[in-house]
Amino acid sequence: MTTLYQQWLADSGAGAGQPSPSQPAGYWLADLCAMSFTGPDVVNFLQGYLTCDTTQLDTERPSPWALCNLKGRVVANGWCLLTAPDCIKVVVHRSLADEVATFFKPYLLFAKSELHSHAQDTLVFGTVGAALPGALQIAEDQHIYLVDDLASAQALSDPALTSDAWYLELLRGGMCLVEAATSGQFLPQMLGLERVGAVSFDKGCYLGQEVVARAQHRGAVKRLPQLLSWQGGDPNAGDPLNAPSGRSCGTLVNVVATSSASGLALAVVATDADFPLEHAATQLNPAA
Repeated sequence: MTTLYQQWLADSGAGAGQPSPSQPAGYWLADLCAMSFTGPDVVNFLQGYLTCDTTQLDTERPSPWALCNLKGRVVANGWCLLTAPDCIKVVVHRSLADEVATFFKPYLLFAKSELHSHAQDTLVFGTVGAALPGALQIAEDQHIYLVDDLASAQALSDPALTSDAWYLELLRGGMCLVEAATSGQFLPQMLGLERVGAVSFDKGCYLGQEVVARAQHRGAVKRLPQLLSWQGGDPNAGDPLNAPSGRSCGTLVNVVATSSASGLALAVVATDADFPLEHAATQLNPAA
């Protein structure tokens, strides 16, 4: 049986069902997917694993979240939403869907909760500026949409648009998304996730919480997120960054091109780094 994701990949270039010129179009966020946790104790279950306070989730506005390992490093992050008293839906980078499922598998064996992947039956779209019907607000002028039927997806999306503008807005707002190349490397503070509301320091214990809290209260984080402009080359998430002296000073987390040889990136950078930073043929400086 053909899944919605497969159908969309086959049909998205056909141009059918484009939105009306009078309304803004949505960007298909191909790198993102949805997953859901269900069960009578799902809120309490995820309270022990996610960095956000799941008891404060509502049904209208998603909350940023992160999942850490025992060392306090972020395995995955994104947004989560309480869609029913017994269901929390999460949005995560598609490259980490299997990793998240594998991560939770031993914990779910003894829980009254289940994990379901919607990587094949739900599409994620985004808009910048005006909201469309079904919008879930993640920032002041930024929304996501979880779509589970082809007709709605075709009505929302313009195949001529790429998702770059949406991701640029995300980076400018200080939010980043780890993916397979960067999973398990950084504390939430290194990614700035506490600044965007993804980390609650008032809730009870969760996996990695002791390390995260210690770093916060001791001010021991020596690498922080920085928005950079880049020129030349073809940088990718996970690429290491070096100072002119050759010293290792950071790692690229998210990269968006604004032309064939330039763009913006969010990187984890040493607080005492000297610029410009370099990776292969790419030079990076603090964004204006």
